[in-house]
Amino acid sequence: MNDLQKRILIVAPVALIILLSLSFLPVDRDYLSTRQVDVTWLALLPPLVAIVSVLITRWLVPSLVFGIASAAVIHAWPSPAGMAESLIVNYFWDSVLDSFHLSILGFTASLLGLVSVTTASGGLHGMINLILRLARGRRGVSVATVGMGFTIFFDDYANTAIVGPTVRPLFDRLKLSRAKLAYLIDSTAAPIAGLALISTWIGTEVSYLQGAARDLGLDASGYGLFLSAMGYRFYCVFALFLVLVVAATGRDFGPMLKVERRARRSAEDDAGSQSAAESPAIQPRWYNAVVPIGTVLLLIMIQIYYWGSRDPGVDLASLSGWKDVFIRAAAAQDGEALTFAMLYAGVTGAALAILLPALQGVMTVREGLLAWLGGIRHISGALVVIVCAWALSAGCRDLETAHYAVAVLRQGVSVEWVPLAVFVTAGLVAFATGTSYGTMAIIIPTAAQLGYEAGGEPVMILAMAAVLDGAIFGDHCSPISDTTVLSSICSGCEHLEHVRTQIPYALLGAVVAALAGYALVGAWGADLWVGMAAGATAILLLIHVVGRRA
Repeated sequence: MNDLQKRILIVAPVALIILLSLSFLPVDRDYLSTRQVDVTWLALLPPLVAIVSVLITRWLVPSLVFGIASAAVIHAWPSPAGMAESLIVNYFWDSVLDSFHLSILGFTASLLGLVSVTTASGGLHGMINLILRLARGRRGVSVATVGMGFTIFFDDYANTAIVGPTVRPLFDRLKLSRAKLAYLIDSTAAPIAGLALISTWIGTEVSYLQGAARDLGLDASGYGLFLSAMGYRFYCVFALFLVLVVAATGRDFGPMLKVERRARRSAEDDAGSQSAAESPAIQPRWYNAVVPIGTVLLLIMIQIYYWGSRDPGVDLASLSGWKDVFIRAAAAQDGEALTFAMLYAGVTGAALAILLPALQGVMTVREGLLAWLGGIRHISGALVVIVCAWALSAGCRDLETAHYAVAVLRQGVSVEWVPLAVFVTAGLVAFATGTSYGTMAIIIPTAAQLGYEAGGEPVMILAMAAVLDGAIFGDHCSPISDTTVLSSICSGCEHLEHVRTQIPYALLGAVVAALAGYALVGAWGADLWVGMAAGATAILLLIHVVGRRA
């Protein structure tokens, strides 16, 4: 029996049981009718089809296309023309031409092309030597990577696209696996951006919370609710603590440990590692990498300042004023101003990366352009995956997949367990749809209402925190999440290997958040510091007992 047949025998029965049980799930039909949503259990089928196909075949793009096609069939049944229009136009074509998506694709391609140029010019080699003076050894470099992720707190896309390609050659040199790098950047980016008082996430989060409070008739600001919920963002806190502990101790477990051991044994972790780590013909000059990358960061911050401080009433002398700057910038031009700013910054940084070595006589402009195009060509297949992830998300949106999941949640949840149930449901919805923002938008209004009815404003705040947390947790586990795909691209890691190695860590963080946070604090009423201490202690003990050094 070959490996494919074994996977079919294991996965197919489980998928069949899940499929048969979907039609028997209790559903709050009143909720669906108030939302004017006519949806059945078939809404859950496309993500299930994609995920099961990936588990069986390990072919990511065909599996995603299969899931997208099933969404088109369900949405347009029984019209063949409608199915074709949904699949080709509404899902793929519209996803590619969406201005936000185009900006993200352009920014990612520009940054990875930039890194390719700085590698060829010796700039990245010099930057690596500079980092090695400050962070020695595998654990030192891992902690430095996490520290860089903490520093670029203002946007998860920028965080991933800048830290991953910058540090990747150093991981190759030290025989640290690219799967480990993908985990470090993926599990740092969204949690830190979601928690930061000043970030591109906060405008979206605040707007959702503000809308939920308005729907309930509460006189509460969205920003005030965000600050109140921050202390209960258990998954984000424990995920960041876990990634720091893993980096500092050098201990791993599960599939990641096997991958790390394989990386130590291999002379090269990837075919591109030698060229990235060694530049014998070119003198390493750190500023050829630091100046372009620093320019990208600086231009993004300038654009945030420009879009966010146009109101003369903004007080830039205070922290609250800068919070308002980020909120306004994130909302500017229907939320797309910052994505254009990131694209502009990425292209400018790439141009600098080409011009600087040309002015020094290190390489010609033509050689720089070829290196830039080579970097983009190297990840063209991965960009196809991220487009497929967006297309599947569009299909789930057409079928109201998230609304159906919320309607299931509303049935049979007791008062004290509302925050925990909301956390689990948000995680499942984000896992199935591959979008944390979409999960927040759909679930926050219902979670706020459930929490408020269950125990007033305190439980409502806990429930809101649980949605924000669960959305990021599900996003971390989902093979169809754009940020998960982006982390794979930027670390140079095979996508399914990243998903397979990260899930145990995400699950550990989620279980600790569920037990020490939403159960101990939320359901049983323990003090917040008790839950935080219990969760941190549990993580330290588990990593010490279960984790091993490669």
